Amino acid sequence: MDINILIETAKKARENAYTPYTNYKVGCALLTKSGKIFSGCNIENDGIMSICAERVAFSKAISEGEKDFECILVLGRKRRITIYLSLWILSTIHD
Repeated sequence: MDINILIETAKKARENAYTPYTNYKVGCALLTKSGKIFSGCNIENDGIMSICAERVAFSKAISEGEKDFECILVLGRKRRITIYLSLWILSTIHD
């Protein structure tokens, strides 16, 4: 897989982020072992139930029957992003 495809997918997803409170947009591309790519963006609300881009991509993939993942690429701005929860999700999903 060409990493540039994952980067472009994550950039496009990042444009769709809904971030009225922080204006911190994140996009990601999740590659499955079958070669499918699922994108995700962060979605904020004014409570604690905001959704990170990675969880959106995982939800889309799993809802379409994909459970074997190759890698995930996450793009924010220059600031470092912590994705420990997504790594935990990735480690617990398997057939």
